[in-house]
Amino acid sequence: MELTNKSETFYLWWENPNIAKRTPAGVAFYDEKFGEYRLKIDQIPDDQVYYLKPTSSDNGRIDYQVDKVLKRSGRFLKRVETGDGYSDKDSQGEIYIDFGGFGKRLILTFNKAS
Repeated sequence: MELTNKSETFYLWWENPNIAKRTPAGVAFYDEKFGEYRLKIDQIPDDQVYYLKPTSSDNGRIDYQVDKVLKRSGRFLKRVETGDGYSDKDSQGEIYIDFGGFGKRLILTFNKAS
């Protein structure tokens, strides 16, 4: 029996809005069951989990919400909103994310060489 349940990897980039330069930020994994991305950001410890999920869609624009998972004693407590994002017909399939507090825009792309 062959296993074909491997998660597809997407790429995260930090973009400096002043000079439009991108640097690697991590990876994202899409969870088909819940319709959201799990974000694995290099500068953030592995035990801190973030999710990106669509919240609305209108005229080719999709809005997203970033949730941070809060834990107490290592157990899930709740999710809290920590940012937002969008994609539209001009974004060439990329999702632009205001992650907050980093001074740069986080971008989820489907192209490793962005």
